[in-house]
Parts: sequence; C-alpha cells; structure tokens
Amino acid sequence: MGGADLTYHLQRIEGVKDGILSGQFPVRIEPEWLYGHGYANGVFYCNALLYLPGLLRLAGFDVTSSYNLFCIALNFATAVISWYSFGKLFDDERIGLMCSALYTMSIFRIYKLYMVGGVGEGSAITFLPLVFYGIYKIFAKDSKPRTYPTVWLPLTFGCAGLIQSHVLTCEITAFVCVLICIVCIRRLFDPKVFMALAKGLLGAAGISLWYLVPFLDYYLTQDMHIRHISERTIQERGLSLEQLTVSFWNEDVSRKLMQKGQEYVEFVSPGWLCLLALGIFFVLWCSRRIRGKEKLEKAALFSAFAAVVLLFMTLRIFPWDGIQKGGRILASLVGSLQFPYRFMGCAMVFLITVFGYLVWRYRKKKGAYLAGTLLTLLSLAASVYMMCHAVTEMEHYHLYNEEGMGSGYISGAEYLVEGTDDLLLTYEAPTAGEGVSLSEYRKDYLHINFSCANDNAGESYVELPVLLYKGYRACTDSGEKLKIAHGDNHRLRVILPAGFWGNVEVRFACPVSWRLGEIISLLSLGVILAVMKKKSFTDR
Repeated sequence: MGGADLTYHLQRIEGVKDGILSGQFPVRIEPEWLYGHGYANGVFYCNALLYLPGLLRLAGFDVTSSYNLFCIALNFATAVISWYSFGKLFDDERIGLMCSALYTMSIFRIYKLYMVGGVGEGSAITFLPLVFYGIYKIFAKDSKPRTYPTVWLPLTFGCAGLIQSHVLTCEITAFVCVLICIVCIRRLFDPKVFMALAKGLLGAAGISLWYLVPFLDYYLTQDMHIRHISERTIQERGLSLEQLTVSFWNEDVSRKLMQKGQEYVEFVSPGWLCLLALGIFFVLWCSRRIRGKEKLEKAALFSAFAAVVLLFMTLRIFPWDGIQKGGRILASLVGSLQFPYRFMGCAMVFLITVFGYLVWRYRKKKGAYLAGTLLTLLSLAASVYMMCHAVTEMEHYHLYNEEGMGSGYISGAEYLVEGTDDLLLTYEAPTAGEGVSLSEYRKDYLHINFSCANDNAGESYVELPVLLYKGYRACTDSGEKLKIAHGDNHRLRVILPAGFWGNVEVRFACPVSWRLGEIISLLSLGVILAVMKKKSFTDR
C-alpha cells in the first residue's frame, strides 16, 4: 500500500542491494541514491534487518515481493517475541498469547507498518516487549539464585534490536528506562542488579558497535543536516483526546475529524480494550484492591501510570513547544521526534501489560481465560476492520526495480552535508577545472577511474558526480594520495597538482575505526552466545 514512507524504505532495500553489488559490506553509502551521487543513509539509519529483503532482491525477487516477505517475517517475529515476553512476565503462556495478539494486531502497529510504510518504527515495535521484560526481570527477580547472572540477556537482545532498527524509538525507550530507574532507585543500589543492568546495556552496545561507531563519527565530525533540525516544532502534530478514543478507523472518520477543525489526523489509538483495562485497573487501585505490594502488582501499577504519561505526551495539549525552548539539546531532541504519537509504541506495551495483569489477577476464577480470550478477539475486530478498509480503499502498487520508483526521494534530507541542495542534483558528467583535460572516465557505483592532465602552472581540479562524505580516497596508479575537497554543492572535488598527468582512482573506503567497531561487535556477539550456551548447559 502506498504509504507516505513506503518509497523511502523501498529505496533503503534497493540501497542494500546496490551497496553489496558495489563491494560494500556492511553497506554504508547507498551508491545509486540521488541519481548516482550516493547518500549516507546506511551510516545513520541502520539497515541490519533490511539485509533480508536486500538479499532477496539479489536472488531475483522484485521489490514488492521482497518487501512483502520481509513484512511477513517481521509479523512472525513480533508475534513470537511478544508472546515470549508477556508469557514470561506473567509466567502463563495463555496470557502471553492474548497479549501477543493485542500487540501484534494493535491499531498503531498496523497503521505504522502497513498504512504508512514506516519500516524503521515498525521494526522497533517488534523489540519493545523484550526490552521491558528484560528490565522487569532484572529489577523484579531475586538477585541471589544461581541463574541471576544471565538475567541481562533479554535486555541485551531487545536493546540491540531497537538500536539497529530505529534511533528515535531508542530515544523514547531511554526516557522510559530512566523513569523506571528513578522509581526503582533503591533496587538499583543492589550491586548485582546494577551489574545486570550494566551488562544488558553494554552487551547491546557491543553488538551494535558496528553501527554506532560510524554513526557517531559522522554525527560528531561532519556538519550534517541532521544537526540543524532543532527549529522543527511538533506540538501542532499531536493527537486530540477524541482521536485516542476512536477504534474503528476509516477515511470517513478522519474526514469528520478534519471537518471539526482538527489537523494532522492520524489512524492512531490504543484501542477500546486497552483503555477499558486501564479504567478497570484504576478503579481497583482507588478502591484499594490493588496495593502494589507484589512484584507483578508493582509492575502493573507502574505500567498504568507510565501508559497515562505516554498517552498524554502524544497529545497536542502537551507543552512540546515550551520544552523545545529549554535549550539547544532539548530543542534538537524534540525536533527529531517529528510526531508526538511515536510515544504510542511504548504506551501499548504498558497498556497491554495492564490488561494481562487483570487476566492474571483473576486467572483462578472460572471463565477468566475464556473471558480474556473473547475480549481479545472482539478487540481485534477493530484492527481487522481497519486492515480491510486499507486493503479495499487505499492505493496499491507493485514495484519491480529502481526504475519504477526513482532514486531521488530522501525524505527530510537529514543525512546530507549541511548546505547541500538535493534539488540541484541530477544525472551528470564530471566537470574539469580550467586547463584540465579529462579522458577514459568510468564510474562503477562509488568506484571511479579517469585519466587527466593539468596543464596549469598551479593547482586545478576534477569535480565528480558524487557527494563528498568522510571515507572517500583519491589515489594515482603509483599509490600517491591526492587531496579531495568539497566542490560545488558539496560534490567530490579531486585537487590536481600543477603539471599532473596520469590515472586517478576514487573509491569509498571505511575508516579503520569502523572496522574495529565491526570486529568488537562480532566478538561481543560471540561472547554472549557462549554465555547463552553455558546457561543452557547449566540449566540442563
């Protein structure tokens, strides 16, 4: 379905395919983007999960089929991970299955993944239950038993999945984790708990270092456009209270809301069952039937209040504009969020936790599981209704290759060097400076060879149809390095010394620090897998 973000993410899949064909692994610069100028999307927006559809493209599948197979795999992973996480949380697989159904088929997830085509955020949603189950396991489990030293493993894999899916969801999750640590501050002072939390986060960072090192390198050392988006405001893009209560979405509902004067209407709500569970939970709490003494009660109580806070943050009445005026760092963080409803992903985990707790609380009563199952199925009717509407009413496309969708769309252009005008980029030939003759020009993705002669008494240049990012090198046949500089519109300019004559090779090569990050990631993954194997052997 032709969602707003679909083309961008399909180009990411093509970028992975083209990057591998160009000899890159991992893919850092998508070579065919921006009409062959290359775009550093892979440095900033991790493509880890997109290697599956990228490899399918290499195997001969068309773009649409590769994307659909990836979505099927992502659905399966979301269902399994949420079933595991909620099932372990409540120590009951039946409750885990109900929660998994609500989470996998939530209106927010369907809207983001299918109707918008937000692959990054849709992928991050897959790992959120594992992150919060991992945190619960660290804080709630007894730190004395023999199995506690490996309690950090779910947090490691959950956070690693988040980091390598969607950075903005990581920001939101980090905010929620800070709140959890504040609430559980006394427990945090237990050395074993603190070490388990540190191991989980360090393990995730270690696995993700292959991506984090290039990201931080470019972000801190290059003047990228992403560092200049603090002026973007988001409060007006927040939801209304009315939108939160709508479960049965279609275009008519959106049209009626807009006729009432509401702007930026999104197909986003937590669903009636989650709101009902939240209301019942607070009634029980106010009547002092829930006191927050047991571990699961405490987790449910925190989840209920966290859900309310996060839902409030999705609204346009939340003072985002005021927070943005609190300093440059806050302005940059708020501006990067783009849409307040991104907080709905974490809110859904907590809302479904509250629902699961209510079923768990009354599980010994006759019919509790049956009632929970029927309510879950009734709730999913709203999701199925929205999916049927999308299938029948939205425009559909079948794309076969890059030619069918182009290579010029880069969304907000966040990953360009500041000052680059992407509208001026097109398919073009190299440009030779005054007094320079150019011949035998060949361009193979990001690898360029040409022969030239500089007849000037001073320096001159050859400007190539490639955007200059850190990592490019220009060498002669003898191995002599030539200077490169930013040319017109930040194209790559090779500086030729006076009287130069010969062949020049230009290619992109990852810095040594990036390769070290990749090695450390492999070693970290090896160590973690060894710990898991040892744990499995010990448990047996």
